[in-house]
Amino acid sequence: MTESNEETIKEPSSNQLALERTILAHERTLMGWVRTSTSLITFGFTLYKFFSWNWRLNLHVIHLMMS
Repeated sequence: MTESNEETIKEPSSNQLALERTILAHERTLMGWVRTSTSLITFGFTLYKFFSWNWRLNLHVIHLMMS
């Protein structure tokens, strides 16, 4: 009997493959939710900064007009 250094490759069952596909689908979905929520938070900060800047600019213009 000869010894071989090759490992025997065992094919995964269809149930195991289905489980792995399901886990990967859940991970993709979670990443999509995280990406979307991060984008919305960033957009909210951008709107806040824009309107804050716009409000200060309007106050400055009104002050100049009154002077």
